[in-house]
Amino acid sequence: MIKRARTAGGVTSAFKPPALQHCSRFTVVTSVFARGTAAATLCLAAGCATTTSGKVYQNMVLGGAAGVAYGSSQSDYKGTQAALYGSLGAAIAAATTIYFEDPDKTEIKLRNEVNTLKAKLDHISEPKLVGSVPATFGARIPVKYRQLVQPGEWKVYETDTWVEESENRLIHQDKIMELIPPVLIPGGT
Repeated sequence: MIKRARTAGGVTSAFKPPALQHCSRFTVVTSVFARGTAAATLCLAAGCATTTSGKVYQNMVLGGAAGVAYGSSQSDYKGTQAALYGSLGAAIAAATTIYFEDPDKTEIKLRNEVNTLKAKLDHISEPKLVGSVPATFGARIPVKYRQLVQPGEWKVYETDTWVEESENRLIHQDKIMELIPPVLIPGGT
């Protein structure tokens, strides 16, 4: 804590406690930051980061705190050394975390998993074709008219769905029949 004191000439000067007489304001701020960082480091180290950005921030704080501790232990320019090594430690920790916790790999892996699950869900929910029969009921189309007629067909699908008819009634469907009617093709292709 820096206090202001009045001198005999009325000029205000900064008064520092005896323990901080040799320190600059930057050193005092850095030492307070180092103590606060140590407390924050302990709080964050006790937690568990689950997202990539959370892991990056947590490791930056840990790397910065380690750098500040190392820089504060230097004999000359403790405040400057603490700031230098703290920022260097935070930057190296961030780069290392991003390298090893590559968010792109995780995103690609999750995207592939989502696509696989969608395909499985579509396979389950789509009806399965059991059989199909031409709509001509066994009659043959004469050769000279085959280009003018698309015969159509019957299809039978198996499904397993529930349909809500009303608030208190559900209907189970297990088969779907589809008739594709014959179509005349003018001009014949």
